[in-house]
Amino acid sequence: MIRLVLFTMIFSLPIFAQSHEISMTAGYNYQNSDQGNGVRANLNGWFAAGQYGFNNTVSIAAEIDSYYGVIQGQSATQQNFIVGPQFTFRGDEAKLRPFLFPGWRSTFIFIRCCRSRL
Repeated sequence: MIRLVLFTMIFSLPIFAQSHEISMTAGYNYQNSDQGNGVRANLNGWFAAGQYGFNNTVSIAAEIDSYYGVIQGQSATQQNFIVGPQFTFRGDEAKLRPFLFPGWRSTFIFIRCCRSRL
């Protein structure tokens, strides 16, 4: 029994040494934007983001958000995706930790028009 406990403790040390930080967030968004010619868009939506840290400096991050509502009587949906590496500068104890996020982004906008009434 003692051998099993010692074996488990010795081979568990590398697992603790390689632990990585994972952070996730989600929430509600409201977007109010000027579409030009006096037209405003009021869209409700949600967002979700996640980050996996390889070490104190390099991590991979991703974010998705979606907005939906009505613009001039037309149903509209906007979806955004961004993913890429994130480089954080300074140590964990710093009050300010600047970062660089050169992500790849894609935006999809869907507008339903011309509904016919029968």
